[in-house]
Amino acid sequence: EVVSPTKTISKVIEAYRKSPQWAKLASNTRKSYTRHLEYFAEKIGHIAPDKITVRHVNDMRDALADKPTDANRKIGCLSSLYSWAQANDWAKTNPAIVATKLEPTGKVRHPWPQDLIDAARATAKGRDLLLFEMLIGTGQRINDVLSMRWSDMDADGITIIPAKTKGKKPHPIYIPLTARLRAILASTPRKGLFIVAQDNGLRVSYNLAWKNMMDLRRAIGAEAYDIHALRHS
Repeated sequence: EVVSPTKTISKVIEAYRKSPQWAKLASNTRKSYTRHLEYFAEKIGHIAPDKITVRHVNDMRDALADKPTDANRKIGCLSSLYSWAQANDWAKTNPAIVATKLEPTGKVRHPWPQDLIDAARATAKGRDLLLFEMLIGTGQRINDVLSMRWSDMDADGITIIPAKTKGKKPHPIYIPLTARLRAILASTPRKGLFIVAQDNGLRVSYNLAWKNMMDLRRAIGAEAYDIHALRHS
């Protein structure tokens, strides 16, 4: 007779996501972890936590060897899950904390060539054009651009604290407005708190912004140049 374990990975995940520790995670970290936790729930959700060993974690890593960043993030997420599980008597050990991560592939991004920048400006309309100009005009990561508010601006620039410094020592950055960005901002209606806003005034999500920019890249043949490469431009 097979007896179902009273403690399973799925139950640990459920408890972890209701915990104060989960609530303290940064919003982007929770989004990332949610995707990886869904993967674990699907693959090993029925297994008791203490049945998972370092070998299992390394097997997962090796199965994802063609996606080293994803593999390493899954290991990091699993380690956080088990760290919480240990502290709350769900598991005795943390098999992910001693697992060896993969070496990054060292993807090299190249600046968008001027002809594709010109094509994007000729093709994009409305909010998509505003987002494109905000990305290339500020040189900031997309999540930081999406978080920029009208109140962060003065007549000559925008002040932000990049998300990657939050939770550490705050380090404000003042970004002067380019002439092109100044012009498009002057013609942009203020629909809410955020500069790049939906029609209802709410903040544009990362997924929606990524989809819109992907549609633009496909339309102009710029699939080889991602959003982050605009920082290099």
